[in-house]
Amino acid sequence: MNKLNQLVLKGYFTKDEGGYRLLRESITDQYTDIIQIPIFGFAQCGNKGKKIINEYSQEKIPMTIAMLGTKDPSQCFFIRAKGNSMEPKIQDSDLVLVKQQAHYDPNDYVLIEHNELPKLKKILKQDGKLFLESVNRFFDKVEIVKYDEAKIIGVVKKIIKNI
Repeated sequence: MNKLNQLVLKGYFTKDEGGYRLLRESITDQYTDIIQIPIFGFAQCGNKGKKIINEYSQEKIPMTIAMLGTKDPSQCFFIRAKGNSMEPKIQDSDLVLVKQQAHYDPNDYVLIEHNELPKLKKILKQDGKLFLESVNRFFDKVEIVKYDEAKIIGVVKKIIKNI
């Protein structure tokens, strides 16, 4: 299992509910398709947190283009989840791959800077109002009012569990 998990981290396999799936044919391929994706601190899965996303030291994670799943890796970065408001989908300490973009679909999870706090949430439009919604049913929706500062930073593309 350890060796399979190492191959997942290197981008040769992917693991989901159905088990392991091969992404690359040869593990002897040159590493020309491996890129380094930065980790920019933490984002709150809750309603409290630090003000600035990158106030923590930066690290990088090697990934293959195939594992990344996007054609523009320069617009991607990782953020570590803090809190439990997005459980079970996103759990505390999960690494979340975010693609920087301002547009999103209603079913997307987004990284939003809300009143200077980076948060992982869903955005819900209801009765002409916008709300930040958690997956965890024990957390209330938070309305984005006209006095709030809210900026979509990007859309969640992948969640890497328990690293």
